[in-house]
Amino acid sequence: MKKILIYFISLTFISGSVSPQLFAGEITLSSGWNLITVPISDSSTSITSYLSTHLTTGTVQKIWNYEGGWSSYTPNTSSVLVDFKQNRGYWFLMGSEGGTLNFSDSSTFQGIQFSSSGWSLASFNQTTDLSAVNNVFLEESIKSNHELSNIGKVWGYSDVGWESFTPSNQSGELTTLRKGKGFWFLLESTTNFTIGTEALEIIPNGASSSEPVTGTSSNSFNLAPLVIAGDGQA
Repeated sequence: MKKILIYFISLTFISGSVSPQLFAGEITLSSGWNLITVPISDSSTSITSYLSTHLTTGTVQKIWNYEGGWSSYTPNTSSVLVDFKQNRGYWFLMGSEGGTLNFSDSSTFQGIQFSSSGWSLASFNQTTDLSAVNNVFLEESIKSNHELSNIGKVWGYSDVGWESFTPSNQSGELTTLRKGKGFWFLLESTTNFTIGTEALEIIPNGASSSEPVTGTSSNSFNLAPLVIAGDGQA
């Protein structure tokens, strides 16, 4: 008897036939707000199509993304946000039952390029947990003539609330960057290195490439769309 140890099998019925979908893991979504990444193998993919295949339980009410400004996706309506992209963070607003989002094992683990100071909502497109100290925020992981001090703070949000990590002194509660999670990065120019002059690149252990992301030049910023929109439904 063959034992399937890693993959979860989802059966999709197409024109009366059964088509198997193999998934490497899943992201558990709580009711309300979830700050996650959507690990994908392509540079972008349709949100509607992805959810129809990979959201196995639960109901998405709204999805928010930040790239130089807020944009959102609402199911069954005309939305500005239409695609998931690699290395991005997303706020998912789920119904009262929460949900489960599956991801593929072919998703690409890669670094991030930040081109400006201020806040960026990003991820490493990660499908496994990463140690902040041992895998990610190392001097040798910071490329392009920058230093750990250029990353002022990293914030994550989960069931326990907000957690942060300060790379320059390796301190904070956010010691693990968990699979399927998105994070806010605060980028700051220092006396020695200016981010606007040359992009800051973080390539964690095991990542061979990096993806550029766009943030905001402001150091004072609301981190949740709930605050931006003024109500829980956004």
